[in-house]
Amino acid sequence: MKQIINDILQAPNNQLSNLVAKVNQLNQLNQSLSKILDAKLASHCQITNLENGVLTILVDNSSWGTKIRYASPDILNKMHQTDNLSKVKSIKCIVRPKRYERAKTKQSDQKLNISVENAQLLRSIAKGVKDKKLREALQRLSEVES
Repeated sequence: MKQIINDILQAPNNQLSNLVAKVNQLNQLNQSLSKILDAKLASHCQITNLENGVLTILVDNSSWGTKIRYASPDILNKMHQTDNLSKVKSIKCIVRPKRYERAKTKQSDQKLNISVENAQLLRSIAKGVKDKKLREALQRLSEVES
């Protein structure tokens, strides 16, 4: 079973492989952005896409969006000096308040109820995953309530 999962993850043109690659790319872009922006501003921004030279940044509220928009020329200049952000032509800001945090807290209080077999399968999959965060998430999902 483990080999089958690894084969799926490593297969070219696989949707799951493409998704994992996209997540890794976005993580690298976010790390680069956090080096460009001051720490306080960076903590309220997240890159959600880079397509055709347009970098899409999600911000917590309109005030952070305004700061990004006003600083865009300076940010773009710094990006052009960074390898993985050098092709960015423009920045698009989307404001999305963090309404999900309260719901997320309620959900985290609930323990996932899955079968022992599914828990074992998740642990097996986690062992073959190279991405640390994905592996840890799968391990957390595999914890069943006794």
